[in-house]
Amino acid sequence: MATAVLCAVLLVRMMVPFDVALTTTLQDLNHGAWRSLMLVVTDIGGGWVALSLTGLLAFALFLRRWYLESVVVLGVYSVTVVIPALKAMVDRPRPSALQVLVEKDFSGASFPSGHATLAMVLFGLLFYFAPVLSPNRYAAMGLRVVSIAMVVLTGLSRVYLGAHWSSDVVAGYLVGGLILAALIATHRLAIESRRLPASPRA
Repeated sequence: MATAVLCAVLLVRMMVPFDVALTTTLQDLNHGAWRSLMLVVTDIGGGWVALSLTGLLAFALFLRRWYLESVVVLGVYSVTVVIPALKAMVDRPRPSALQVLVEKDFSGASFPSGHATLAMVLFGLLFYFAPVLSPNRYAAMGLRVVSIAMVVLTGLSRVYLGAHWSSDVVAGYLVGGLILAALIATHRLAIESRRLPASPRA
C-alpha cells in the first residue's frame, strides 16, 4: 500500500522535497575510505553480483538437500521482472549532475531502486535462512549482522553515488520487503503443510 501511494505521488510530482537535501548531506561524507566502501557495496548489493550470489545460495541449499529452501531462494529472481515493470510505469529520471554529484552515467529509470530491492530480498532471505546455513549460533549471528549491513549500505551507496534519490531507495526497500514477506510466507506455509497429518482415504 505504501509503495502504491509513493508511486502515485511520484507520477504527479517527480521530486520529493527531501531528496536533494538528503543526497547532498550524504555526499558531504567524502572520505576516500567511505567512497571505496560505497563502490564495493553497490557492486555486491545489486546487479549481476547479487544475482550470482542468489544462484550460489540456492545451489548450496540444494546440495544440503534443503530443496524447498533452494526453490524459495530462486524466488529472488522475481525482482528482475517486478522492478523493470515499476520503472516503466513511473519512468522517473535519475539524479542530474546539475542537482547533485553523480559518480557516473547510470542508465534506465530511477524509481524504484533495483539494487535496494534486490538487496532487501536476497540478504533478507540470507538473514532468515542463517540458522539453516550454519548450525553454529555465532556464525549464524554473523551472517545476520552482515545481511543487515548489506541491506542498509546498499541503499546508502545508491544515494551517495548519485544513482538514485533517497525516495527511490525507500520504495525499493518497500517493494523488496513485500517480495521477501511473500517468499517467507510461502516457505512457512509449505513447512506447515508437511506437518499436517495425511487425510484418511475414503
